[in-house]
Amino acid sequence: MVQKDPPSIKTISIALPHRKGVNGGNGRTAERYERFLREAGFRVDLVGPGEEPRGEVLIALHARRSLETVSRFRSRVPVGGCCVVLTGTDLYQDLPQGSLEVREGMEKADLLVGLHPGVYSDVPEEYRAKLRVLVQSSEASPFRVRPEGLKAGVKVALVPCNLREVKDPLLPARASGLLPSSSQFEVFLVGEELEAGWEERTRKEERENPRFHWLGGRPHQEALALIAGSDVVVIPSKSEGAANVLSEAIACGVPVLGTDIPGNRGILGEEPGPFFPVGDEEGLAGLLLRFENDPAFRKSLAQRVLSRKTLVSPQKEKEGLLSLAQELGASLPLGLEG
Repeated sequence: MVQKDPPSIKTISIALPHRKGVNGGNGRTAERYERFLREAGFRVDLVGPGEEPRGEVLIALHARRSLETVSRFRSRVPVGGCCVVLTGTDLYQDLPQGSLEVREGMEKADLLVGLHPGVYSDVPEEYRAKLRVLVQSSEASPFRVRPEGLKAGVKVALVPCNLREVKDPLLPARASGLLPSSSQFEVFLVGEELEAGWEERTRKEERENPRFHWLGGRPHQEALALIAGSDVVVIPSKSEGAANVLSEAIACGVPVLGTDIPGNRGILGEEPGPFFPVGDEEGLAGLLLRFENDPAFRKSLAQRVLSRKTLVSPQKEKEGLLSLAQELGASLPLGLEG
């Protein structure tokens, strides 16, 4: 008997962990994957929770929250063709807490994707052989936009994240309240409420803190232009697989200050400098003051993002994604002919 060549797949399903249209990191990743795959000639459908994945192969974002979609796919395709993209919530919250759903999602997948080069040490050893790294990419914005009504001399610390507990979106606001009166920094938060209660808390902080401003949710290109126009981007998350906004800041050449977590270190590098402990507003306030008053520190952060620019290249991510699609196709059962 002669083995046939690996299947040449034409259709790919991308599973979202939330309803379609949510303005967040997973949605942006899915839209980017969809665009890259369509440009390469694949037919692609985005699948929300409860929907049937009809592609020959499946790329699922989030092990735990996309488990139902993965299981639906497995009922139709028992072997091969399934990839799970591991998020920060999967790796740094649910898995350490013993989530059986995350492990089930990893077990059902033929391939796993991590979003930063240091992710191998964060994945259980028994799953590392099927782990691939696909760093999230971004184009630089052609525009540099400053918030409306900005006073002369104000330095913009932009916090591009939706309002969720895991993002710790008000930590930079609290840090700004610790700055001396001589500081020119003000904090601008771009994002929408995704968990109940955060809008009320954010508006209260804005009323009480003259250095803090909430710009609400913005379309992606507008948010990207605000990133490009800021003096520094702050990523205060408690956990991240590797934030899209980190890649966007790097692509735009904007220095970054972020929490000392694997997803940030994995992209920016392990060397100290831009990192502060999770939940530490005093640490962030100190870094903002140093950024404002120490030209050598500002230069080092600028050089750091410049050195990472090729890591977040769209062409590099596209090539990696197409290689992943080819590997998924090859993992499907081979036909036999007599």
